[in-house]
Amino acid sequence: MPDELRITIPGIPVGWKSHLPGQWGGRYTDPVVKAYKQKVQVYAKQARRRAGLHEPIPGMVEMTVQWIFPPQCQLRKKQRELIEAGGLWPHVGRHDEDNLSGPLNDGLKGIVFQDDCWIVRAIHGKFMGKEPRTEVTIKAFDAEANAIRRAE
Repeated sequence: MPDELRITIPGIPVGWKSHLPGQWGGRYTDPVVKAYKQKVQVYAKQARRRAGLHEPIPGMVEMTVQWIFPPQCQLRKKQRELIEAGGLWPHVGRHDEDNLSGPLNDGLKGIVFQDDCWIVRAIHGKFMGKEPRTEVTIKAFDAEANAIRRAE
């Protein structure tokens, strides 16, 4: 098994929208969110195949995610130059980390990890960059090496 699995999903990241009641009282998921989840699944399957994995990573996993959005209009000149040169600038805006992680985790579930309840460590970042995308790194979590022991 490889040390880590890297997945890049091109395009603007998509988060949950408000759940609206469906026509007969069921839940309604925005078609844009459904399409994004399907896109995540396609790129996750490709990454898993490239890594030689035939099954989801068993057990606990740790995950690092960088959501990269297009630059906002109100950037200063130095910030815009940094982004144009391929750098990243922190993104503060209407995109809520909780809403962004939902469709991503649902798309990865059953393909890269068994269920999102097995994610025991997650590091998330929101940035602005030249090419919008979502970058995900997932690896097995070694519980014994990362156990927190009580000081005696």
